[in-house]
Amino acid sequence: MGVRLRDRAVVLVPARKADSNGLKRITWDLAPTEVPTPFQGEQTPTPASAEDDGGLATWKGFLPPSLDGIVTSVCRIRWHDEVYEIDGPPVRHRSGRGVRFLTVAMKKTQGN
Repeated sequence: MGVRLRDRAVVLVPARKADSNGLKRITWDLAPTEVPTPFQGEQTPTPASAEDDGGLATWKGFLPPSLDGIVTSVCRIRWHDEVYEIDGPPVRHRSGRGVRFLTVAMKKTQGN
């Protein structure tokens, strides 16, 4: 039994731009590659002390296995007109037949 991805989101894969040394660096100044995808998200419990201190709610996102190798910790997710940063590497949930789905920890980006 797998996770039902009942919603839609867009994974934002950042562009890369050469710096003064010729090294490719991630930049959000250029338009990211947009990857529409099935998606399911849920808010994760936040300790009351974090809320009292102005802490941000965190979220968990579920993605299809087809995005394995595309979604990384530098990507963002646009979902319900909000943009979320991926907080850490995606987690691969496996079965005997390979990756069944991915999960990512997310937090809202500041200023979006």
